[in-house]
Amino acid sequence: MNLKELLEQYSQALADSRAFWDIVAFEHCEWPWEDESTLARTLEGMRLLVDPVWPYEPNEASEPSPPFWLTQGIKGRKLAQVRAFIAQVPEHQAMAIEWCAGKGHLGRLLSLAQQRPVTSIEWQSALCAEGSELALKHQLPQTFIQQDVLATAGDGKIQQILRNSRTAMALHACGDLHIRLLGHASEAQVRDIYVAPCCYHLTRQVHYEPLSKAAQQCDLKLNKNALRLAAQGLVTAGRRARGLRHTELVWRLGYESWRQEQLNDPNYRPLNSVSKAIFMGSFEDFCRWAAAQHGVSLNSSFDADYWLTRGKQRFEVTEAIEQVRLKFQPYIERWLLLDRAVFLTEQGYEVSLEAFCDRELTPRNTLIKARARV
Repeated sequence: MNLKELLEQYSQALADSRAFWDIVAFEHCEWPWEDESTLARTLEGMRLLVDPVWPYEPNEASEPSPPFWLTQGIKGRKLAQVRAFIAQVPEHQAMAIEWCAGKGHLGRLLSLAQQRPVTSIEWQSALCAEGSELALKHQLPQTFIQQDVLATAGDGKIQQILRNSRTAMALHACGDLHIRLLGHASEAQVRDIYVAPCCYHLTRQVHYEPLSKAAQQCDLKLNKNALRLAAQGLVTAGRRARGLRHTELVWRLGYESWRQEQLNDPNYRPLNSVSKAIFMGSFEDFCRWAAAQHGVSLNSSFDADYWLTRGKQRFEVTEAIEQVRLKFQPYIERWLLLDRAVFLTEQGYEVSLEAFCDRELTPRNTLIKARARV
């Protein structure tokens, strides 16, 4: 079965199951589905879909570790991801492009491992300066170009850079950033493209606009809520962070329960982000802040204990709904990966989707590998 056929199958399956994943858990006080047997049948059907991503296969041949002086400042998990990514890039002497490079860790290690020139594109001038200093210090053929890749004014410059390269690569470039690379690199007909997508929801689009013609013709529309779901599982938070997150959700839901009842308004109204320090204070103080954001005030009869209990009860409902939605997360992410892969096939590339490292190292462990058909 080819990638286009798989994309069509996933499109139909996700469209048919929309009622279970296209839902905002925060907005519900009660379990929203009446027939749980329908959910079970739907999930069973989803599990029959072919996974388009080749599983990770560790390389038994251990490669020498890069010298410690070259990896200083790269955290262990990030370093392992970079090394796993580089292991997927065939050796060559021609120019490689590192997209959204940051300090150029990926490009620096690739340059050393393959003894090849690397051009690292990054929009923050401070990071370009740090990366350039490291490349010079270690005498590596890595150069930095400061460029906002989302600014259309720089399209001509980017195209010229890509046309003079053989390989374009991006490790965890978010949302619109990696989409721009796929478009630019395929237009320039860069021979090899290696992209590990990340953070699909970081886009200027209100609703997702499919890249491939095949996906554009499918009856499936994704909003930001669905794109956030596709990117869940990015970070394993520590115990303290998890505790604060739990408190935040319970307090927000407790306040929202009070607001809806007080104002006789069943519609959920979001609150702005706020410093986590507020959740180390009192629930009542948080509610006063939240009420002020909505232009209301707590009355003298406000019962903090009662509404906090309501928040805990509603949190349990929210968590139960989220657990259902999470069961569809892999299928939404695969659909997004398939859209990118099919887009590249439409541009004249041979494409595969492969896990480049273990999922324990990063949940975003899928690599889009594309080679131009020449």
